[in-house]
Amino acid sequence: MNQESREIKTFGPQFLIETGTNRVGHAGKSVYFIGGVTKKGDVKNNISFHEGKGLARYYTEKEFQVECGIKCAESENSYRTIVHKGNYCVNADKGEIRLKGKTIIIEAADELHLLATNKIQIGYPEPGGTKEILLNADIVHCETKGGNIGDLLKKSSLFASFAGSFVPGASIAAAAAGMYGGATPGGFSLGSIAQVAATAYGGPVAGALAGQLVGGGGGDLSLGSLANTAATAYTGNPLIGNVAESAVNEVTN
Repeated sequence: MNQESREIKTFGPQFLIETGTNRVGHAGKSVYFIGGVTKKGDVKNNISFHEGKGLARYYTEKEFQVECGIKCAESENSYRTIVHKGNYCVNADKGEIRLKGKTIIIEAADELHLLATNKIQIGYPEPGGTKEILLNADIVHCETKGGNIGDLLKKSSLFASFAGSFVPGASIAAAAAGMYGGATPGGFSLGSIAQVAATAYGGPVAGALAGQLVGGGGGDLSLGSLANTAATAYTGNPLIGNVAESAVNEVTN
């Protein structure tokens, strides 16, 4: 193709149709080019078809809006995009991709991946914003270093640290319950963790005393109170614990 086959038609200073040119643009040599520009010359729009890979391109420098379906029924598919082979890609390089509808269905024949380097949020952040989340699957895996879901499924780092020990799962769960109301960084309750650790190596009495000492938080740490805790943990009877506390108080006061 040479420049002799080039044909260009202009329809005023703002619109043209060109074909048969050897001019090569960003998308390659053009088979045809239809272009327009605003009166000020600051916004361009064009449609083109290119040699080589056969790229068909629509280019506009400002907003692009497609409307359809005004005469369709609500049950009809008003807008379709069909890709026979290859991938379908949508990029928002410096912004967000938003989908809004009464119901949004994402269906995959094989796998569905949700990937993010920082956070994946499901549901509104405020309490009561989302009523229910359903997970339906034959197998559900959860691998995590923390969080209340990890504790409920016994997959958090707290459960991993006591794996293979003689500490029952219920005791670890009780300690995990304090992870989100404690005063340590990350929400860990030192008293609950100390109680689990001491129970593993010294039995329930040691665990109860360690939990009270470390997690006292300004509470009663007198000898009588500690005696009550130890006696109750050893016998399982709070009445005996009260008797022990009274006896120690009489001696020490």
